[in-house]
Amino acid sequence: MKNIFLILIFSFGATLLFGQKEDARIINGAPAPFHWFDHLGPNLGVTAFLPYEDKGLGPFIGPEFGLNLYMRNRAHARTGPAYFRVYAQAALLRSQLQDTSSILSSSLGVEFSFEDRIKRAVFVPFWGLEYGGIQRSDFEKARSRAAFILGLNLLHTRQVIWRVRGAYSYGFGANFEEFSGIYMQTTLSFRFW
Repeated sequence: MKNIFLILIFSFGATLLFGQKEDARIINGAPAPFHWFDHLGPNLGVTAFLPYEDKGLGPFIGPEFGLNLYMRNRAHARTGPAYFRVYAQAALLRSQLQDTSSILSSSLGVEFSFEDRIKRAVFVPFWGLEYGGIQRSDFEKARSRAAFILGLNLLHTRQVIWRVRGAYSYGFGANFEEFSGIYMQTTLSFRFW
């Protein structure tokens, strides 16, 4: 219960703090009204997890699905990152060496660009933090995990972002070495509005 509460505070708190600082778009000389749906969008991708101690299970690979809760792209930001994203995601990963073992990983996270005033549409570096849970099919209890992320937006437009990223995830609790390891992901983010 405590973890769910922290996740909700983390996701909605960041969204509310940064949501009102979006540069207003100009339509016929007047700022357009702010709509949260302008910032929502789905993520689709592939995730690989390499456990620190795999015990013969090998890497886990599978699809990832997510939702951008808030995403901001600003080409003329005077302060702060030009790219900012709050997201929720889940991945269902299967062991490449054993058919019986799978992992369900879910998380909430934030990403920030290293730069302000991004004017190019390719190779935009970013960093981020992530907190969530990980459940392996052969363990009874889920574990919490936290990750530090480094990544690169290979394509960075207003409507589509294609990113690759790597993270070291630290699993908390018993058997933490089996829940800790390296995540590698490639995802596409879309904004339809």
